[in-house]
Order: sequence, then structure tokens, then C-alpha cells
Amino acid sequence: MASSADTVAEALKTQLAAIVGGAGGYIYTPSAVRRVVFWPDESALDPTLDTIYLIRSGRKVTSRYDAYRLERRQEFRILCCHRFTEPSEHPTAANPDADPVREQIGQDMEADVVRAIWADVRLGQPSVVIDAMCESWQTDPDWWTSSWVVIEIRIVVRYQHAQDDR
Repeated sequence: MASSADTVAEALKTQLAAIVGGAGGYIYTPSAVRRVVFWPDESALDPTLDTIYLIRSGRKVTSRYDAYRLERRQEFRILCCHRFTEPSEHPTAANPDADPVREQIGQDMEADVVRAIWADVRLGQPSVVIDAMCESWQTDPDWWTSSWVVIEIRIVVRYQHAQDDR
């Protein structure tokens, strides 16, 4: 039997894997969505793929909801990676005020992930998930990998389950 935390993580993975770029306001279609225990090094990023989302579980806070259920707030970190093939940071020198290409790609990946979660904040698991965006999300664009744009998004998912379940 899968734990409730595993159910939530798999639901998040399924939600992100369903993103289709060019449809519904999305920009990038993920080539792969994987759960990981830690962030891999640069050699783990497959150069044959364009967009990869890696999901890692973080801190979990558990409290008693009532006599029968526990409530949990589980942090998930989503590492959004897009292969960077632009010849320079500013390929449109005619417009020097334009955002750098890496920054735009990162903002687009963030928007895709947030849009996908907002589309169903219960992640298709209404019997478990209460709100996948129960807190504000945090985005960290401060990652550097030479041939990839990488940002990290942190969300907290609120869910409940019976006290005698996992």
C-alpha cells in the first residue's frame, strides 16, 4: 500500500507530465518528469531531452486534524530544467532592454508549472489532497548549468488521511 505522501508525489508528477506546450497557454512540454531523492549533478541531465522536471520531497509537518485524521503539509521542490541552445544571452541585440533569454525561459517554466497545479489544486486526488498551493510558492532562479536553464520551485501541499493510514 502506498503512503499518502507517495500518493501526493505521484499525483504531482502526473499533473506536470500532462503539460502540453503550445496548448492551453503552456510553453514547454516536459520530455521527462521524474521523482528524485536528491538533485543530480549536471551529467545527469540528458542532453537528448529538452525540458525535464525533477520532483523532490522536502520537509513534512504533521498535525492532528480531528480524532480520526491527520493533516500534513508536505514541501515539494520542483527542479525545472530546459536545455539551453541560444548562441548568446541577448540574441536580439536590436532590443537591449529585453529580458535575458535564460530569464524568460525560467519564467515560462515557472508559469507552466503553476498553471498546471492551479488547473487542479487537488491534483486529481480529492480524497487526500486539500490544496497543492496552500502557501505561496517560492522560485529560485539562482542555479547555473552551462547548457541548461534551471530554476527551482518550492510548493507546499496540504493533505489529510486517516490516523491509522500511512
